[in-house]
Amino acid sequence: MADRTLTINHADGDSETYTLKTEDVLGVRNMSVDGETVTIDRTAPDLVRTIIADGQTITIDTTREGVRTLTVDGTEITIDRTEESNLDSFLEEFTGAAAAYSLRDLAGSGNTTVVRVRRSSDNAEADFKASEVSDGTLVAWVGAGNDGFVETWYDQSGNGNDAVQQVSGSQPKIVDAGVLVSGGIDFDGVDDGLFTSSNFTDTLQSATFFAVTKDDTTSGKASMVRIRPNGDYGAFDGISWQKDADDTYAPTTFIDGANGSVSASLAGQGTRNRSKNLNTLIYQQSQILAYENGALDATLNTVGSGSVPIGDVTLVDQLWIGQNFDDNARPFNGTMSEVIIYFTDQSDNRTAIENNINNQYDIY
Repeated sequence: MADRTLTINHADGDSETYTLKTEDVLGVRNMSVDGETVTIDRTAPDLVRTIIADGQTITIDTTREGVRTLTVDGTEITIDRTEESNLDSFLEEFTGAAAAYSLRDLAGSGNTTVVRVRRSSDNAEADFKASEVSDGTLVAWVGAGNDGFVETWYDQSGNGNDAVQQVSGSQPKIVDAGVLVSGGIDFDGVDDGLFTSSNFTDTLQSATFFAVTKDDTTSGKASMVRIRPNGDYGAFDGISWQKDADDTYAPTTFIDGANGSVSASLAGQGTRNRSKNLNTLIYQQSQILAYENGALDATLNTVGSGSVPIGDVTLVDQLWIGQNFDDNARPFNGTMSEVIIYFTDQSDNRTAIENNINNQYDIY
């Protein structure tokens, strides 16, 4: 391979020519500028760059995704952005969420407050960021042997739809006897629940729910997420479980129809799985689609006796997490890591959203 030349033309008409040697040593490039030699060594793999300037060796290693290693004269400096790359802003990538609850930072700022906790020792309360939940700050604040209970699960969507429980005996647990609960926030299956007080929208024409849960319910109905019309028990039931005699379950849907509240269960969900799962429910005016761990489980086209078509849900008011209503009906027994709600049809984004969530929690 012939030498390469670099010519710099000056405004006054003068020029300088430099030689880039490409044939003396395979994979090594030498440039001489005013008597100073700069060597670029490309004999290593493409993702490793070695630069020699004034006798100083600088190596940049980018072979590991999210990790950058910089070596200067034998001193190695590593910048690890793996966690940051995994936590690219979910809410910026998948815009328009009506509410978003998680113990990870969905906003991606690193400063997002995700939960408010009450500790059992003195009933003191404090807010915590996602990093403070995962790095032990929360557990240290709760204290050895003490319990921590969720007073507020903050809405990260920016819409202010925080899920709150001010009754201490009905607050789900996040720290148990000084240990962070595995799998998220723990609902006791008796009376634990969180709810909002804001009016989301007057008419709901479509919606998409994503929920990461581990269901430990052994009998009866267990409500994961529910929205309802203002002051009316007849409403669209976002995601819940109906346990039947043969140990099967199904999301149950309530629609405020023209003839009053009617309901139906999505059949065919199979045996209740008490492992961590990602459940997705997409409500459209003509049908409701239920997915579990990325696979379509069931489709519902009518409600009630089958004569009432699915239609709009009106006067949507409260959102309930882990409970059906404030009467402790259908309590959820198990843990929840994440609940994300759109009042739009996210069918086009469903797979990408599920992949993002699954990559975070390694569910399937």
